[in-house]
Parts: sequence; structure tokens; C-alpha cells
Amino acid sequence: MERAQITDPERHAFRSIHASGAVQPKGITRGRVGDIITAAGARARIPVLFTGHSVRSGMATEARRAKKDPNAIAQITGHMPNSSVLHGYMQIVDRWDEQDNALIGIGL
Repeated sequence: MERAQITDPERHAFRSIHASGAVQPKGITRGRVGDIITAAGARARIPVLFTGHSVRSGMATEARRAKKDPNAIAQITGHMPNSSVLHGYMQIVDRWDEQDNALIGIGL
């Protein structure tokens, strides 16, 4: 069985899998990714609604925490370079450091 691996950054990170188990070259839609994430959160009985946005915002926030360039983050997440939404994620990270925020580093 073919394993889905990201070896080319221009290819889809999330790809369709045929009923036979064969990994398809085409990617699944953003909406479908969101549906899968929401369903996984429900199966795990997480008391908050997880969506595709949860992953996108978390990725942007953690990339900024890792000191990545905001323009590079915008290119990956699909935000406009001066997006107010993306800027909001940056403020969350830039506002507090590990000494100011008791929740950083506890696995949340």
C-alpha cells in the first residue's frame, strides 16, 4: 500500500484515499478537511467545537512562537500578508512570553 508522504511542498498535504486504500494524487477540499477535524473532535468528546480554522490558527500561532517570519507564515496559511486575523495570532504570541503566561509549555 502506498504511504502518503509530503515530499513536494507544492503537492496537497491532505490527499484523497480510494475505498481500496490507494492514495490519490488529488487533494481533498478545505471544507472536507474541516469536516474531518470536526468529526475527530466529536469522536474524542472534546467539549469545544474543533474546525479547520482551529488547525489553521494553531499552526500560525505556533509558527510565530517559533520565531518564523510573519510573511512566510502568511504564505503557508493563505492569509494576506497584512491580514488583521493573522496579526491577531501574532499579538497573542508577542504579548506574552513563557515567564508571563502560566499556560505556555504545559501541553495545551
